[in-house]
Amino acid sequence: MGWKEVDDAIFRIAGLEEVKGLAQSLGRLNHGNYRVMDILYEDAPLTAGDLAARAGVTGARMAVIIRRLLFLGLARTKRDKNDHRKVLVSLTKKGEEEIQGTRKWLHKTIRSLFDPLDEEERAWALRIARKVGKKENA
Repeated sequence: MGWKEVDDAIFRIAGLEEVKGLAQSLGRLNHGNYRVMDILYEDAPLTAGDLAARAGVTGARMAVIIRRLLFLGLARTKRDKNDHRKVLVSLTKKGEEEIQGTRKWLHKTIRSLFDPLDEEERAWALRIARKVGKKENA
């Protein structure tokens, strides 16, 4: 398979209604915002520095993300009880509900995209997704 075929397949996937729905759901929050919310959902509270390291972004970028989440009412900050110099970030109830809903929606959408594949095709797609995913997480 050449790059032309890969390009064509990617554009066909991007045109699917499920994928368009993902783009619309991320309209007010980009991938980085959701990534930070996902980290906070799993392991909050965290300092901005810890969040930046876990998300793989600079401290300056993390400050922008945190300000956005605070503005939207999806996150909150508080002083660390043990070290008052530290500020901890966590999700609000609204933030938790948003990330839960997004996770559920993404899971359902991704499953629907893979439903037409047989077992061998799913295994192949999983291998490709893992290999491509290593680039972002490296």
